[in-house]
Amino acid sequence: GRVDRRKAPAATPSASRNELAPFNPTPEAAVAKALELLDVGEGDVVYDVGCGDGRFVVAAARRGAEAVGVELDAALAKRATEAVAGLAGARIIQGDALAEPLDRATKIFLYLVPSGLKTIAPRLAALRNVTVVAYTFAVPGWAPDRREVVGGISLYLYLPRRVFSCGACQLTLVGDAKFTYVDGPSRIEGTYTEDAGEFIFKWPSKSKKGVLRSLDFERWTFDEPLVDEGIEE
Repeated sequence: GRVDRRKAPAATPSASRNELAPFNPTPEAAVAKALELLDVGEGDVVYDVGCGDGRFVVAAARRGAEAVGVELDAALAKRATEAVAGLAGARIIQGDALAEPLDRATKIFLYLVPSGLKTIAPRLAALRNVTVVAYTFAVPGWAPDRREVVGGISLYLYLPRRVFSCGACQLTLVGDAKFTYVDGPSRIEGTYTEDAGEFIFKWPSKSKKGVLRSLDFERWTFDEPLVDEGIEE
């Protein structure tokens, strides 16, 4: 099940590249699928953590995003820097991914071993409104919102979450389309849009006979102001 990202164990202050992931180039088809899942485009700030030879950074920049690769290994960082040379919006940082600030990121790509994902998960948990794709291995303890398979290998999509509370109720917004509302024993799941600061929700409801009715649009109001509690996963 889902766990609260904010309660994830603390990360170690640094990690070697082999602790996060040994270098293994991501196939071009997987790069393309990751970009599709992340919906990378102009206005995005995309980070590739452990970017290796820089191929994902190059591809993201070509879609109009600001693309940043973080690579600890000096030789690989040099290769990646050469790969992005002259490409607008692309840059490579030689450094520790656990120390590099990721606050500006809107999208993050990860190709790390499970131990590396577990190590960096608390860093990701502290970020807000960031979409993550992990290639090959899922982030331990996180439930993906979508899974795709390319060449027999999985990609896991994790959408950002905003959690609001109001008395006994809790409203969780998943990405920019889905929601879950819990109030005591009652639980509602559906889709939502946001209009001038007001949430408009759409969900299936059942009549007294238990027949599924057509989906309705409802404008939800609360007796108390909603309090944003951050990200939960």
